[in-house]
Formats: sequence, C-alpha cells, structure tokens
Amino acid sequence: MIPIESGGDNLADLTIYVIDTAAGQDIPRKKGPGLTRSDILVVNKLDLAPYVGVDETLLATDTKAARAGRPHALKSFRQGKGVADIVKFIERASGFQPAEVSASAVRPVMTRPCSFRRASAASR
Repeated sequence: MIPIESGGDNLADLTIYVIDTAAGQDIPRKKGPGLTRSDILVVNKLDLAPYVGVDETLLATDTKAARAGRPHALKSFRQGKGVADIVKFIERASGFQPAEVSASAVRPVMTRPCSFRRASAASR
C-alpha cells in the first residue's frame, strides 16, 4: 500500500512534491519546505512553459539549485512524458515492486478537463 496525502499531516513515508509550470518559474526560487525537503520534486506541465512565459532553461537551473542534489524531475504527464520515470523512482525509494506493467499502460486519470454546470433555479 502506498499512502497518498494531499495535506500536511506528514503520514507518508515517501513524499513527492508536485508543482505546476504554469504557476510560474519563481516557485523553485522561493525554496519552500515541500520543495526542499520532499523525497522528489516534480515540475509538471513543462509543455505549457512557452504559453505562460516560463523559460525552461532557467526553470531547470533554479530547480536544480533549490534541490541541492536531491532528486527532481521536469515532466509533462498529460502527454505521458515522465510517468515511467516517476514510477521507477517510487519503486526504488519505497522498495515497492508491483507486477509487470508496461509504460504505455500507465496513464493519467483525467484525460480532458471536467466542466460542472450549476443547476438553474427552475430545475431545482
């Protein structure tokens, strides 16, 4: 079993801190505790960098400096780029050895954005 938490209860034995490229390239420079102390830092949505004004080279340099030798990865999970690398990290770091699964079988759960419609007053 791999416990996954989204809060700060610190119940997990292995921490993966994920940030979004679209949040800005200054996030690694802020060096918050999740970014500096997690077992691995994942910078996701790297494919969005050109659209949100993020310099990929500077982001990579800042991420490497903030991690000070600790593991980090710059990925684009929606395109399936890097999922297998993170799975391998989890297996190595946790000692978890799942059944054989091909890299193509590992896919993000959400493949397109969800939209929610609020019910109109007439339909309630």
